Amino acid sequence: MAADGRAEALAVAEAITAAFARKDVKAFADLYAYDATVWHNNDGLTQGREENLAFVASIVGLFEDIHYADIKRLYTDEGIIQQHVVKGVLADGRKMEVPACLIMRIVNGKIAHIDEYADPAPFHALLHN
Repeated sequence: MAADGRAEALAVAEAITAAFARKDVKAFADLYAYDATVWHNNDGLTQGREENLAFVASIVGLFEDIHYADIKRLYTDEGIIQQHVVKGVLADGRKMEVPACLIMRIVNGKIAHIDEYADPAPFHALLHN
């Protein structure tokens, strides 16, 4: 990836990381291409842009604090791979940690597609206990 492509990919990765920590779904929307898709390894399904934004809103809305930690990034020809740990704290103080990886394809400064790898078991255990 050329240097300008790397800068663009890094800017998008940093922006999505910051938007997640702020629980700012509008900022997520601004980063997605109009036809963006997100695939999840846990169910093998691909969500469209609006469906994924609703999903993100429902997740971040559950937590007092939620953010990506221990971030590692690797550039690809089409974008960037970001490995991180999703850390969250519910209003009652219970905590969650979910290792995750986002493979982001970036086109014209927007996220065109994400392959998201995460094990939702810690999240489900937290909510159902």
